[in-house]
Amino acid sequence: MKKFRRASVSSRLKALLSVTENFTRADNAGLGAANNTSALWNSVRGSWGIATNKGSSSAASGYPLSTLTFSKEDVTLSASGTGPGVGTAFWVTDSNNWWATYVQANQVCQTCTNTVNCATFVTNFTFTPASGGNCANFTTTCNSYNAYNPGNTFFYQSCDNFWTQNSCPGSFGGGCGACAENTCYNNPSGHSCGYINCSYVGGYNFPVRCCCNTEQGSNASGGNCASSSTNCAAYNTYYPSTFNSTTNCATYNTATNYDCDCVTNQSVSLIKSVSGTITNVANHAFNAAVASFKTILSGDVVTVQGFSSTGYTSQIGANRTTNISGQATKTKKHGIIAAPVTHAAAQTTVISEFKVE
Repeated sequence: MKKFRRASVSSRLKALLSVTENFTRADNAGLGAANNTSALWNSVRGSWGIATNKGSSSAASGYPLSTLTFSKEDVTLSASGTGPGVGTAFWVTDSNNWWATYVQANQVCQTCTNTVNCATFVTNFTFTPASGGNCANFTTTCNSYNAYNPGNTFFYQSCDNFWTQNSCPGSFGGGCGACAENTCYNNPSGHSCGYINCSYVGGYNFPVRCCCNTEQGSNASGGNCASSSTNCAAYNTYYPSTFNSTTNCATYNTATNYDCDCVTNQSVSLIKSVSGTITNVANHAFNAAVASFKTILSGDVVTVQGFSSTGYTSQIGANRTTNISGQATKTKKHGIIAAPVTHAAAQTTVISEFKVE
């Protein structure tokens, strides 16, 4: 009888009223005793251990779960320093019957279409012949001249019927020697006289007739160029021939769709396992990354609070509640869990702090 009473007392001492587990101890394959307590963590599914002062789990696909025993069924569980795939477990009966909340990650993408991927190519070649380099303008140079013969200058006399206004002044008798060119008027040919011959047409003091001797030309010859040469003075710009190739797409592949502009959204999922069948009870979406969260158990209501900072500060939005009336078989075993997330690339398996109040 005395031995039974000691066992009962020992059992009660293992039940915790509250705990703050920060995992600050030496790395270990198991969790050992909870921080500053003698209460030992119990591995229910998979395994949890200590790595770099954090709780670290085995593969999330197996829902690894470890618990501590508390004095109450309805408590407030807190998890900080968690990423997608890590959270808290509660009302754990065994490996097949339990409840949990954890950070879920879901990626949402836009759909883009690729229509410019080339299937085959074609290369075209172009030849451009040389151009330019020809003469733009020429100069002609005389190399020798023909001998020059001055020849003779000859004149002819043209006696037009034009008259002086007066008789030749100072001329008497049979001469007109003093008759000057400017005494001749009305020259019908308009020629200028080289010199003038005058003759009387009547008696003394009558008008005179003037005749002009006009130079006709000469019979000079030679002096012209006998032989010449033509040379280029300037050339057009020369452009050498070119041989070019261009490669273009000949045919295109069929248009393909691909994910683009992807965004990873976070939420806190409430799940349960009944006889080994795991189902989603509720999913609470948040418009920011969840760095810490609380799960408040009270009667038939499970309340979730999300925070954008570790240490349960900067709450994201309002409290999210779920009524689970008639669904739960409550126990006093609560702990930590890892679970697979929808967007596998965001999966984490560590936790910095677990608290029960």
